[in-house]
Amino acid sequence: MERNLTVSSAKETSIESTASRYNPWLKRYQLLAFFGLAFAITWGGWFLLLALQSGVLRFKLDPNSLTATLMFRFSGWGPTISAIVLTALVAGKGGLREYFRSLARWRVGLRWYAVVLFTMTAIILAVMAVARLLGWPLPVSPYLTAWYSPFLLIIPAVFVGSVEAGIAEEPGWRGYALPHLLSRFNPLTAALILGVIWGLWHLPIYILDADTPLNFLVLMLQTPALSILIAWAYINTKRSTLMAILFHGAIDGTWVLFLNNTEEIHVNGLLTAGMWVAALIVLAIFGTRLSRQPQEG
Repeated sequence: MERNLTVSSAKETSIESTASRYNPWLKRYQLLAFFGLAFAITWGGWFLLLALQSGVLRFKLDPNSLTATLMFRFSGWGPTISAIVLTALVAGKGGLREYFRSLARWRVGLRWYAVVLFTMTAIILAVMAVARLLGWPLPVSPYLTAWYSPFLLIIPAVFVGSVEAGIAEEPGWRGYALPHLLSRFNPLTAALILGVIWGLWHLPIYILDADTPLNFLVLMLQTPALSILIAWAYINTKRSTLMAILFHGAIDGTWVLFLNNTEEIHVNGLLTAGMWVAALIVLAIFGTRLSRQPQEG
C-alpha cells in the first residue's frame, strides 16, 4: 500500500514538474498556443475527413454518414476546446471559474439582446430590399412560407445557430482570444486581426465542399466586418461570451432562414457590403474603442 502511494506521489510530482516547466512559455505565448491548438484540432479533423471521403486512405467514409457528421461537428469545437485547455493550464481553477462566469453573463440589458438577436436580420432585410430595387433575383427560402414565418422562426433559428456553431466557436474566439488581443491592441485592431484569423479557420470547409475560391474570398471580406460587430456587442455587455454566442447564432440562423444559406455571388456581394455598412456605422458612433465606456484592462 505504501509502495502504491509512493508511486502515485511520484507520478503527481512528475506531472506538476512538467506543467510548471511549460507554464511560463504558455503564459508568454498564450495567443500563439491558442491559435495553433485551435487550428490543429479543427484542420486536423476536417482534413482527415477530406482524406477519408476522397478515398486517399484505404478506408473510405460516406460523406452523409453519421460518423462523417460527428467528425465534422467535433472538429469545429477546436476554438472552445483550446480555450478551456489553455485556461486550465495557465490560470488553473480560478481562471476556469472566471472563464465560465463570462459564459453565463446574461444580465446585460434588453437593448443589447435586441442588438445581438436582430442586427443580422436588419442587414439581411436591407440587402433583400436593395436586391429587389435592382431587379436581382433572391434565393427562395423553404422556411418563409407565410408573411408571419420570420416572427415564428427567428428565435428558433438563432437557437439552432448558437448550438451548431456559436457554442463551438465563440468561447474560443471572443471568450479567450479577444480579451488577450484587447490587452495588446485597441478594440478595432483586435477585432480586425481576429476577423481575419476567424475567416482563415474556415478554409477546409470550402475544400470539403469543393467550393469556389471566389466564395472563400467573399467570406474573408465578411468575417472582419462581423468580428467588429460581435466585438462591439461583447465589449458593451461586460465582456459576455454568452452574447457573442447568441450573436454568432443569429448570424448563421438568420442567414439560413431568410437566404437559405445562399452562395449566389450577387447576393453575397450585397450582404458583404451590408455587413461593412453596419460595421462603419458602429465605428462612426462608438469610435475605434467600440464603446463609450472606459476600456477594461
